[in-house]
Amino acid sequence: KPGGEGYLLAEEIRKEIESMQVEWGSKMLSLTVSVGLSYGKAMRWNIVDIFDKLLSEADAYLYQSKKMGRNRTSAPPVTAISQPLASI
Repeated sequence: KPGGEGYLLAEEIRKEIESMQVEWGSKMLSLTVSVGLSYGKAMRWNIVDIFDKLLSEADAYLYQSKKMGRNRTSAPPVTAISQPLASI
C-alpha cells in the first residue's frame, strides 16, 4: 500500500537513532527523534498545492508525535491517504 513503506523507513531510522550513543566531551548522550509523515499523489499541474498540503499535514503529525511523548512516528492511516486531517 502506498505510504506504508515510508512509515516503515521512518521507524527504522527512528529506532537506529534511538540506539545510538554520541560522545559529547566527557559525556555519552542518547538521542531520540520524532517524525511526522504525510502521503499523497502529486500531478504535474498541482505540485505546489499538494506540496503545501503535505508539508502542513506532516508538521501536524510531527506535533502529534511530540504531544504523545516524543520519540515516535506519526502519520495518517495508510487507508486515509487521500483524506484530510480529521483526527489531529
